[in-house]
Amino acid sequence: MAQLPGHLGATLAVKVRSNDYELIVSSFWKDFESAGHFEKGDFDDAVVRPSTQKLLKSFDLKVEYFETVVATGILE
Repeated sequence: MAQLPGHLGATLAVKVRSNDYELIVSSFWKDFESAGHFEKGDFDDAVVRPSTQKLLKSFDLKVEYFETVVATGILE
């Protein structure tokens, strides 16, 4: 992802839930067009590599897009 044009960075957050962990990936893009590099189906289809899928109990099939209004100390 880091090599794709328009990619500005990403974060991985974890939430511990007893014996499980919920992972949240947020990626930052210059614009919506740049985020479209992943588009293989619908624009909001999640792209999770098969090797990563094997490590996960479950994952969302859709992604959500948000437009950043204010950011501090995260993006260059």
